[in-house]
Amino acid sequence: MNKAVNRRHFDKAAERQQLLLEHAGGRLREVRALLVAIDMAELLADVPASAAARLNHQTGVSLLAVMDRELQTLIDELTLAVSIIT
Repeated sequence: MNKAVNRRHFDKAAERQQLLLEHAGGRLREVRALLVAIDMAELLADVPASAAARLNHQTGVSLLAVMDRELQTLIDELTLAVSIIT
């Protein structure tokens, strides 16, 4: 009987882990969708006139590209983790 109780506890813990990973993946996809929306709307398409502003603009665009890449990597890793658990 003790094994059955332990198994139920393990199953519930695994289910909670899966739900947490799925929830985290959903949140990451939402954040990535914001970056995609910024890109699709070309919100950063206009390059400023001054050299300093252009440099800041390019830095911002580069940082957004890095965040997008890292978010996609995290989404892929969480998707893999969920598939392993299930």
